[in-house]
Amino acid sequence: MYRFLVFIFFTIILCSDISGQRRFKAGLTLGVNASQINGDDYAGFDKLGLMGGLKASAILGEKTEFGIELLFSQRGSSSSFLPDSGIAPVRIHLDYVEAPLTFTFKDWEAEDFYRIHVHGGFSYGRLIGGTSGVTDAPVEGFNDNDFAVLVGVSYFTNEHLAFCFRYNRSMIPMIPKTSASRGRYWGFFMTFNTTYIF
Repeated sequence: MYRFLVFIFFTIILCSDISGQRRFKAGLTLGVNASQINGDDYAGFDKLGLMGGLKASAILGEKTEFGIELLFSQRGSSSSFLPDSGIAPVRIHLDYVEAPLTFTFKDWEAEDFYRIHVHGGFSYGRLIGGTSGVTDAPVEGFNDNDFAVLVGVSYFTNEHLAFCFRYNRSMIPMIPKTSASRGRYWGFFMTFNTTYIF
């Protein structure tokens, strides 16, 4: 499925130069993920990681777009030892290649662009590496695939530059419940990024 999404992404970009019936646009995005794992006995989006990549979108109408992105995304969980809690510190670092599919609605017209873009959709992520524990041992037992729902909003200062916020929630557990685990681990993360549209 990952290869199929990569194929679709680059097909959209290539078609932007040859299609006269529908407009396309592409851009770059770079930002930070703040993530947590539900089930690790800690609360808070304390694990910070890099996020960045490419995006392309098809203009469906004056205020609507369909988009696809190809991103590198770091997630996981991080905490400090709490002496009175009896809970050991947690450090999980996960690297994903992620392909979100989004539908965008635009509003607040300013000159020849819209300042507010609200989007929602689904995302497929492929785990490509990671470490866990104080010794940074390779992660084991995590699902290689992640499917998530997402919602976000972008504020455009001009027709090219935007500042974005996005919330993502996994639809399948990161670690299935087994005899070796107390329960399932579910991933959540927020993304703060800057996007440049060509």
